[in-house]
Amino acid sequence: MKHSSITRKAQSLAEHATGVVPDLSQLSVLKALPEYQLLANGEMHDSPEAINGGTQHVELDRTMCSVYCLGYLYRGQMADYQALTEPQAAATRLTQAEFKSCHQWLQRCLPDQDSYNLMHYIMLIHDIGKNQAVARQVAGESAGTVDHDEVLMRLFGEEYSEQRAQILPTFDRLPAAARDTVRQVLSQPFNLGQYVQAEAPAAIVSGLTIREPVRSLHLLHTVLDIAGAAGHVHQTGSIVLTSTTYQQLKVAMESLTKPEGSFIDRYNDNLRKRAQLLGVEKETIEQLQEDYDVWAQVRLACMLRYNTPEQFQTVAEAYQQLPDPVQAVLARELSKNGINDRSTMLYYAPALLAGLTKHHGMEQSIAFFAHLLQEAHIADKPARQQGETGVVLADISILAQAATAGQLDPARTEVRFDWHDNTLVPRLRRRLESTNKSKDPDSIQILEQLANDQVPEVRTDELPAFDGESLRDKRVIYVGMGGGSDGLQAALLGRLHQQHYGVKPMALVSVRANNKPVTGAGDRLSDQMYQITDQTRAVGDWRFLEGIVAQDEQWPAPVYLLNTMEPTEVTANLQQLTKQTGAQAIVGIDTGGDVLYRTIVGTDQVDTTPDQDFAVLAGLTQLAQADDAGDIEVYTAVVAPGIDTPDYANEVLDQAGAQRSDILLDNRQLVMDIYRDWRMDGSASEEGLYGKTPLALLVGLAGKTALQPLLLPCANAVSDSNPWRIFSWIQPSTSSVVMMRSEDLYAAVQESA
Repeated sequence: MKHSSITRKAQSLAEHATGVVPDLSQLSVLKALPEYQLLANGEMHDSPEAINGGTQHVELDRTMCSVYCLGYLYRGQMADYQALTEPQAAATRLTQAEFKSCHQWLQRCLPDQDSYNLMHYIMLIHDIGKNQAVARQVAGESAGTVDHDEVLMRLFGEEYSEQRAQILPTFDRLPAAARDTVRQVLSQPFNLGQYVQAEAPAAIVSGLTIREPVRSLHLLHTVLDIAGAAGHVHQTGSIVLTSTTYQQLKVAMESLTKPEGSFIDRYNDNLRKRAQLLGVEKETIEQLQEDYDVWAQVRLACMLRYNTPEQFQTVAEAYQQLPDPVQAVLARELSKNGINDRSTMLYYAPALLAGLTKHHGMEQSIAFFAHLLQEAHIADKPARQQGETGVVLADISILAQAATAGQLDPARTEVRFDWHDNTLVPRLRRRLESTNKSKDPDSIQILEQLANDQVPEVRTDELPAFDGESLRDKRVIYVGMGGGSDGLQAALLGRLHQQHYGVKPMALVSVRANNKPVTGAGDRLSDQMYQITDQTRAVGDWRFLEGIVAQDEQWPAPVYLLNTMEPTEVTANLQQLTKQTGAQAIVGIDTGGDVLYRTIVGTDQVDTTPDQDFAVLAGLTQLAQADDAGDIEVYTAVVAPGIDTPDYANEVLDQAGAQRSDILLDNRQLVMDIYRDWRMDGSASEEGLYGKTPLALLVGLAGKTALQPLLLPCANAVSDSNPWRIFSWIQPSTSSVVMMRSEDLYAAVQESA
């Protein structure tokens, strides 16, 4: 690349010239600039990778390492080669031929002393936005959520001229052409590091100008930034610019500077070449765009900065051990390009993955990565439902810092995302101990910077025991309050009550909000209720779980479907069934605990739909309080509380006089066998036989706690319109049942509604 001196261009336009480019290759001159002092003395927000750095001024040392590397590569002498590679291991050391290639490229990018001087200034200020005092001057109260590159780009705008005069005084004294070059080079919405590491989707390529010399100078400044990334460990040589890194950069440059092809073509070309370096089979590489699983594995390997077949194999093997829905999230999210679809970029993903894999296993680390991707997807659901395109930026820098410091346990860190200034920012779901409400002992220092929800665990162990005597030998109707899966848990509880308390199940009623078409239905008891038989089949694509119970020879009573959301209709139909069967008690069953919500306002509609449960609870309460109710007992049971419960669930349970039943734990193997026989253990999820609560319950019964993936259908995991959370927090209460009188629960949720 050839171009004239920046200074001489400025001199030819004398009316725009305000000075000359100082000789910043003289380090004494560079260090005398006010901008240098911002790095040396400012409140620098260190990069996550450097959280355990060995120096006090991490970002200053990284910047100066980049400056040293600029000099080495520009001069290109043997002494320069030795100085640059001095801290590198022999096995991966940059070769002399590679060093010479870098030197020749630098000479083309910087053809004269003035352009060489200007590159020193670019390297000095490119991370100045990490200074928190600078960020506050530019972004105000939003400083903590605005990326440092955005801070610098704002500084170059006219509306920030006063702040720029204070922060970058040297900039305004440069010639006009030099100022324009600096502004354009540092305002490119493109990051070579994110491209090389496949941190960003294909849309990133659209941010790089094709106009020279800006493109070459921007790429050069990023290469130097990468070279200095470990300057806090060794300032006068590059730990990072090894032969491995050179090969990755070479592949990236070749794809970026191709004269033909779309942005997606160039990005895909880079991934295919990286796949080749990683030892992916040729046939697979040719079909890489169609094989989303391998595509995801290649991107993960790039983010982990891997470059050998052996390293890639560790990623592939761990990936293949993940549950199918977790793989589906990774494959779907990492295959999106952000140009004709909606893509997520987890900013600082490479640092996060490097930190996690250093302290935890590969499988657990990339599973947590999938958790973050899905949570970003869920936070962006409205845009995805509307079919919007583009790249969603999720800033996970604090999570990356914690991972690097060994302070992030992926099994105990549950994350949600909130929008701040067009960026998703993580928020923790921080669990509190069940007895003293103190912070989780695993709570950690770095993550204290994040907003968090203080979430008490459900204290079922502190509730009085339910002995079952109030149900003994009684005729009981079981009501699945939310339909579908609730009906299965109702049948499960009925069978256990039959075994332990001599209960006689008289009917199972599954309440659904809307009519669902079926064929082969039995007798219709009312306009809203009809019987499900072993011949009943669903019409259309809906989860017909009631048929499982109707076909179960171990279930001794009729199964009914009740279609209504009106409490009075719930009451009337159950009264009719009570008279018909002579039932002495009714037990309504909610799974997960969303019946404990006091109001549906502000509930997370991904996890909870308490409106139907509340309507049925109101109907049960009306039935219990009816003048002709007699001695009938009406209960509400919550199976696996803690899955969908509100944060104030303990208060509601106390107010409702709830009692704990350990009947699931006491019959652990039987429960697991029943779900296996029903094929509700995850083995038939892709066939439509699934439920979040039974899957969570089985995980809890298996002794697993904290953040766990559930075997939900892959389509649910990646749905744009109705995504289901794959990861659920499993706590001891998940394996329990709580029992309450329905009218007491109704009063409790009404009390503070």
